Amino acid sequence: MINRSKLEQIKKWNRTGEFHRSIQALQEAVAIPADIRSEAGCQEGFDTLYLYVEAQLYSGHAEEAEAHYPALQSLLYTWNGIYNHSYTANYQLNFIRSALDYALGSKLAAGRGFARLMEYGAQLDTQLRAAIYYYFSLMDYEDYNVVDAGEKLNLAKREEDCTPFVAERLDELEQWIVIREARMEWEQLDRSRSTFQQFGELAAGQESGICELALNAEGSLAAVLYNDGIVRVWHTADGQLQAVIDRGDGEAVGNRTESKAAADRAALCFSPDSSLLAIGSGIGVVDLFHVHSGKPEQHWEFCADIQEPLRDALDQSFYTHVSFSGNGRYAVVMPVAEGDVLPFVDEVDMSCFHTVFVIETSSGQCVLQHAFREGRIGAVAFSEDERMLAVGVIGQEVAVWELNSRSIVYFDHDFVTVQDHGRMALANTIAFAHGSSMLAYPASDHTIKIISMSEWGGVYTIQRRAIVLEEGVTVSAITFSEDGATLISAEDHSRWKHGLLSVWDVERAQQLHTAAIERSVASKLAIHEQNDELWVLTGPLLEIRRLSTLEQLKRLDPCQWHNSTAMLQNASVLADDRAACAIAFRGKVRFFS
Repeated sequence: MINRSKLEQIKKWNRTGEFHRSIQALQEAVAIPADIRSEAGCQEGFDTLYLYVEAQLYSGHAEEAEAHYPALQSLLYTWNGIYNHSYTANYQLNFIRSALDYALGSKLAAGRGFARLMEYGAQLDTQLRAAIYYYFSLMDYEDYNVVDAGEKLNLAKREEDCTPFVAERLDELEQWIVIREARMEWEQLDRSRSTFQQFGELAAGQESGICELALNAEGSLAAVLYNDGIVRVWHTADGQLQAVIDRGDGEAVGNRTESKAAADRAALCFSPDSSLLAIGSGIGVVDLFHVHSGKPEQHWEFCADIQEPLRDALDQSFYTHVSFSGNGRYAVVMPVAEGDVLPFVDEVDMSCFHTVFVIETSSGQCVLQHAFREGRIGAVAFSEDERMLAVGVIGQEVAVWELNSRSIVYFDHDFVTVQDHGRMALANTIAFAHGSSMLAYPASDHTIKIISMSEWGGVYTIQRRAIVLEEGVTVSAITFSEDGATLISAEDHSRWKHGLLSVWDVERAQQLHTAAIERSVASKLAIHEQNDELWVLTGPLLEIRRLSTLEQLKRLDPCQWHNSTAMLQNASVLADDRAACAIAFRGKVRFFS
């Protein structure tokens, strides 16, 4: 074995990039088994093998380094199994595994490995953190994402005691980034590149954390709720500010003064013609504003019988959902759009916590109000022709109303949907097909039920069929193709595993294609058939896939160096009609189209 003083010299060679000298000095030593009879022997054997693998990796011999990795891994397991657990050596082993994955072409595995390491934060030594930031910056650079590449490069350079070898690589990468940024023509890059536009950053001194996002149907406008409670509307094409909507000081909440603590809890929704922005805040409060001027248009308030002190307390945790029908004739309002457990207070009517309201937008009149017996509303959907509204209550019923007659035309006591679906309680798990004659939703018997509805003389005929799923599967999002012949579902098989996408033949209830998705829970699906694309939103991560095969075309993740097994709660949204997505990132909005 190599003695300790010689190992210290080899560490210096690796730090300065003299890897050929390290390889020459360690060539024979790595063939000698480590002395595991003492902890010091394990430490010395691990250091020897680690330095050799590192030298081979960075001198361009990744295959040779990979061949010695199993021995390095086995030695660490033996060391940890017999003696005290060595966290530093664990971090080193995980780092070298991810670096090997990158060198051997498995960049997705490398990114995940580095991200898991970064969860240890301050426990990592500064040299390791600097090297990880370098890899993240390099991967962004290779993906033509020079904005993130520059930010991560700066993080790497701020780490103290960076090795001369890594410092030299950082300087080299900085030059590459500058050159690429100067030459880039964003609009002409190949679609496989994750380019984006960036806007929404506020001036210095203003609070700039982003709480919620909304895009209009065409993806031309973005409404952004900041943590100061102010909503700003931006043009996505050039990042110009369109309107500022300040809901503070009671000006925009009718008879109530919205507390600053609750100002960042609201739902945003553009009307279909993009002329109005609806903001649902507190419990049962919806305000409509003119998009171009930011001036208030209408104010709706429900659940007025909840006592004021109680309401102020509950405003900290809940806010109101609002969404429009296809042509904007109606809006559906749920006074509570968040919270796993609905509250109960003696002598207070809490029925509005599981009540749905349908409002005629032109007059502001409530045309339908229904209180479910209990439970939380988990999904709502209007039919394309605006004649019907479907509502599902988590773990309980699904009901479909014909809005002109205010009558229920379909009811089933069998609806399930995801319950840990980020901040919003409402999921995209009820869908009408184009033409409004079919409805799909997940049921508790591990199926997706497809309901065909035909009407003659005011009488509805219902036909049912079912797509059978694996036991234990939870559906997180569904949508129909334009012709209604296929159904796409996102399925959560376990929160610790990847989710699945499935394309189903509706008529035969058979699976046509399936593919794993990056995160276990997808929040929204959007089909763009002209481009043969399926857009899949999973938290702050967007996957674009070929609709016909589910082949991944692009993966967009503005939070890559934070990406881990934990679901991030960054605000994100897809446009309805245009292939466009907005994702919040550090007080800015990143827009992909």
